[in-house]
Formats: sequence, C-alpha cells, structure tokens
Amino acid sequence: MGSVLADDVFVAKLDASGALVWNTFLGGSGNDVGRGIALGPSGNAYVTGYSTANWGSPIRPFNDYSASDAFVAKIDCSMKNDFNQDGYEDVLWRYYGSGGYNCVWLMDGTKVTAGGIDLPSVTDLNWQIQGTGDFNGDEKVDILWRYYGSAGYNCVWFMNGTMVTRGVDLPSVTDLNWQIQGTGDFDADGKLDILWRYYESGGYNCVWFLDGTTVIGGADLPSAPDLNWKIVSR
Repeated sequence: MGSVLADDVFVAKLDASGALVWNTFLGGSGNDVGRGIALGPSGNAYVTGYSTANWGSPIRPFNDYSASDAFVAKIDCSMKNDFNQDGYEDVLWRYYGSGGYNCVWLMDGTKVTAGGIDLPSVTDLNWQIQGTGDFNGDEKVDILWRYYGSAGYNCVWFMNGTMVTRGVDLPSVTDLNWQIQGTGDFDADGKLDILWRYYESGGYNCVWFLDGTTVIGGADLPSAPDLNWKIVSR
C-alpha cells in the first residue's frame, strides 16, 4: 500500500445487515484522495479523485511526484448471471426437449424470487447456450450460443434484463469438434473473450479476443491431448 505516511483511497461494500461484503484500496506510494463515487446499474463502482503517486503497472497514470493528477477508476463488481441487476447471481435454464424452452430463475442468494421468467424458445436443439457475460458494454448480461449442426454458427443475444433486444452473429466454426468452453476477460482489456477446446486428436485450446462481438485476435493455450480432460471452470 506504499508508505505508511501516505493516504490511500478505500472502497467497501456492506450488505443489508451492515456486514462487510468486500473492500479494496486505490493508491500508490504518494497521497491519494477520493472525491466522488457512483454505482453503475450492475453494481460496478466508479471512483474519482486525485493522486501524487505512481500507481505502477498495469495502471501507470502518475509519474510526477511533485504534482497532483486526477484519476477515474472502475471497480468491476459485475456478475455473469445477474439478469435483473439486484446483486445476486441468477440461474439460466435451457430445455433440451421438444419446444426448446429457455428461462431464468431470479434469485436472492439460494432463494428463488421469481421462477420461470421465459426467454424466447429455440426449437432447434442443435443451438446450445455456451456462456454469458456483457458483450456490448452496457452492463447487462448477454447470452452466447453455438450451433452444433451443419455450418457451426455462433451468435450472441444482447439482453435487457430478461428481454432479448437483438442477436449478433459471430464468425462460424464449421468443425464441430471445436466447442466453446466459456467466457472471460483473458487479455484484461475490460472486454469479454471466448475460450475454446478442440475435442479431437491434439486436444487444442485457444482464446478468441473480442472487441464487443468482433474477433480481433486469438491466442493458443497449451494443448491437452488426453480428451478425458475437460474444462469445467472458466
């Protein structure tokens, strides 16, 4: 946290009972002062202030210790499945039977507050939900799909809560041995990326780097040729 003689900015979240949920600090080796804080719709915190410190890599806006510089920082508190933005993870369902129904359970911890909020049905069961996350930067949960049939389509449903606002196509991957394993920000640019595994000889793994729904690059991960190894957490 830098020198014990310097000031740092701290941010904390409390639950309804007043118990600490999390806390963090912003600062470096000089004095840091917070002047404002605001919450985004998905619970992300935005902090402004000024600093005389060098915060160091990867955040390096401050290099002049003799002057103050303004800062704006975002603390990412978003959740991958909080559809109604109440601070609790929700449960997304797909029905792999006749009708191809999709729905969301809105949750309060482990309590279902509203079960069976219907999403549009997708009757072709080759379409499978592969992940969730905010693809378009509106702090709303979106849904990633892959088509495990001829042509290997991929697309994203942009969501506004539990309402689909539109669908956007991603590049197709016709070799269906390539399976989407999930989403995450692998290059730390604040944008969602897609993790793939190849379930055939070679056991390749790779990441698509995205800018919204545009693929801007890719990176190979180490292969895992034994296909009994499956990615289960991402």
